[in-house]
Amino acid sequence: MDIFGEPDDVSTMKSSGKPLILKYRDIELHFDGKNHHGLYLIYSDEEIDLSITPDDKEGGK
Repeated sequence: MDIFGEPDDVSTMKSSGKPLILKYRDIELHFDGKNHHGLYLIYSDEEIDLSITPDDKEGGK
């Protein structure tokens, strides 16, 4: 929540007092509560374009 701000909704399941799912519009961020490894799933019912573009510092390759 420090990075993305307040979510639109949170799960009722919690680990160490923190919600395991944060929902921002149509995207859900799922966190690992058992092993505390952080974010493990980004989910949406809608198709999302998560394309990565080259960094200009690398000459655009």
